[in-house]
Amino acid sequence: MKKTYDLEMIKDFMEHLGWELRIKHFESTHERGAQHPELTEQLKKCMLKRNTVGLLYANRIDRGGLAEDKAQEVIETICKASAMQAQEALDALDIIEPILEEALDCASHPDDFMTRTINLVDFLRHTEEQRDEQS
Repeated sequence: MKKTYDLEMIKDFMEHLGWELRIKHFESTHERGAQHPELTEQLKKCMLKRNTVGLLYANRIDRGGLAEDKAQEVIETICKASAMQAQEALDALDIIEPILEEALDCASHPDDFMTRTINLVDFLRHTEEQRDEQS
């Protein structure tokens, strides 16, 4: 039997990852214990659909050996770095979304070599319009 990509699973995985990153960012930029009900609900749907708990590590803090004020300072540094990492990952997902959509579309036709026709006049017009909008 010929194996092909499980496209629904890939889409579900990417959606799940996106919700986890949004929650990671939220938790890193808000007071400890704060929750965002909409984000939590969306993540819960992903977890239930694929019967999985999480895709990213949860942090457990070991304060041993540090005074409380120094521990809090380090925790704040970790939260800032975590928020920045989550935002960068979300931005990267946004950037690669169009190419992922194209890849999933092509993967949905495993026996066909997918092509598209690029009309050069239309392409030139589009790039000129984009340049004018940026000016």
